Amino acid sequence: MQDGKQIKGKIVDVVGDNIFYLDSDKALYRTQLASDKTEKIMDLKSDVIVEINVPAQYILYAKTNNELYKVQWK
Repeated sequence: MQDGKQIKGKIVDVVGDNIFYLDSDKALYRTQLASDKTEKIMDLKSDVIVEINVPAQYILYAKTNNELYKVQWK
């Protein structure tokens, strides 16, 4: 990532060379530190997020009704 580059959103996890963050449009993004490549992982507009945890290759998140979800990303 270039020095001084700003990520607009809430950083939820850092895994290896990746930063995962929620943007204001309630989507989850991944930015690679080495290349500045950014990709949208999933759209969360209909979900109210309590917490997101990003282990190696999948995303665990919970809604306010305590339902737990697992989504795989590549």
